[in-house]
Amino acid sequence: MLHKLALRLGRTVYELKRVLTVGEFYDWIRFYRESPFGDERVDFYLARFMSMFANAHRGDEKKTYTPADFLLFDQEARRELKDGEVWVDDEMKRFVIS
Repeated sequence: MLHKLALRLGRTVYELKRVLTVGEFYDWIRFYRESPFGDERVDFYLARFMSMFANAHRGDEKKTYTPADFLLFDQEARRELKDGEVWVDDEMKRFVIS
C-alpha cells in the first residue's frame, strides 16, 4: 500500500515514511478501501466491462456473469472487514513499527 500511495502522490516511499503520520496512513487505507486507485481500479472497470460483454454473448441457458467473475485481485479480504476496521499487511506493519 505504501508504494501505491507514493506513486499516487508523486513521492518516494522514503519521503512518505518521513512525513506521513500513522494516523494519516490509516486514513489513506480507509480511503483506499472506499475508492481504490491504481491497478485495482482498472481491474474493477475491466471486470464490469467483461461481465457486460459476456452476458451479451451468453446463451439463454447459461448463468448470468457478475464483475466478481472477472476480478483479478482478491476483494474478499476487504469485504469481510467490519466498519472501522483496517486491513493491515506486512508492509503496513513494517511502516507503523519503523
